Amino acid sequence: MNTAPDSEAWPCDWESHRIAQLRRSAARSFRDKLIWLEETTQFVKKLQAAKPKDGSGMSSTPKE
Repeated sequence: MNTAPDSEAWPCDWESHRIAQLRRSAARSFRDKLIWLEETTQFVKKLQAAKPKDGSGMSSTPKE
């Protein structure tokens, strides 16, 4: 059961999701966006550092 107001409800399709995401992003200050970007960059670096060097980890392209 969804008790969230309509403005906070999950969108039903990808286009609605994209628009809702743009609205949330537009509401954030530049400073908040920059902080988010820095935190996300650090997270990606940690994931890349944890990736196995032998290539045995998950890959988006299958090996032949």
